Amino acid sequence: GAFVNKSGFLLGILGLYFPLRHLIHEEKDVRNVVQVLVIVVAVNAAGMLYEQFSGHNLFSLLGGIAVESIRQGHVRAQGAFQHPLLAGSFGGVTLPLFAWLWKSGHNKTLSVVGMLSSAVMALCTWSSTPLFVLLGGVGAICLWPLRRHMRKVRWGIVLTLLVLQLFMKAPVWFLIQRVELSGTSGYHRAILVDNFVRHFGDWWLMGTKDMSTWDYETWDTSNEFVSQGETGGLLTFVFFLAIISRGFQKLGKARIRAREKSKEWCFWLLGVAMFTNILAYFGVSYWDQTEVGWLAFLAIISAATMSPVIAIRPKSVQPPKDASLPVDTELEFSETSRFSHLLQ
Repeated sequence: GAFVNKSGFLLGILGLYFPLRHLIHEEKDVRNVVQVLVIVVAVNAAGMLYEQFSGHNLFSLLGGIAVESIRQGHVRAQGAFQHPLLAGSFGGVTLPLFAWLWKSGHNKTLSVVGMLSSAVMALCTWSSTPLFVLLGGVGAICLWPLRRHMRKVRWGIVLTLLVLQLFMKAPVWFLIQRVELSGTSGYHRAILVDNFVRHFGDWWLMGTKDMSTWDYETWDTSNEFVSQGETGGLLTFVFFLAIISRGFQKLGKARIRAREKSKEWCFWLLGVAMFTNILAYFGVSYWDQTEVGWLAFLAIISAATMSPVIAIRPKSVQPPKDASLPVDTELEFSETSRFSHLLQ
């Protein structure tokens, strides 16, 4: 039964990703997808603003969830999504994509509308995770002057965490508890990670269905990294990290290869979008239509990082028109030239 269940999830993921990857295969397609996302975010932002002031979700008229969530006297708007955290996180992670639309030089008015709508979606949820995603995205964009020193920045973060681990009374992941912008459950997320580490033997092989018994409300896996391991085991967890690492690697190499500053900016902003997704993953796991946005973003990375190779590849050298060359030799010359230019 578990095998059939997980096979269904796998089929759903692959059935979403591969059509998206087939449809998104050049910069024009990426631009079209981002422009559509502007419309999606703008419509949700307008609905969430209305929800914030009226307490009524307009999308409930279409069959959406009409449960009003209140925190500290403020409505946690959710728009067309299944939870406020998902709505706000989706808004936050799309902001770098709209900044990419600005830097690409296409439809700057639409990009401004998208960035403002992203901020509205994050703010209307009254939740810490979307706020940190939004602020983290803006902060990462501002790190542009340090783009050639990111290796030092990454190692600096690792060393800082190691030092904190040595001197903190609790494990370093309890820093999540300190992240409280709007009175949210940072302690729950820290406990979730702590139990995930402590019960490694329960889930490493192929996941577990007993996570709810580990501690109070640990059934609420509001952390994508924990959710990946809990549902699929260590191999799934490692593959998930590999997808993120590979995405950063491809974007970094493409940025270095870029000959124009505007193109370099575009790859940097896609890297920021990946970073904001990671920030969101520490506070929420994607489980509704938000997954479509994540898979579309992975397809965007694949398409965008292929374009520099195509753009800077020299024209194929035609073989000399020598009648003395046999047909097989001429074909071999053409294929060899094409392969050598591809390597260059």
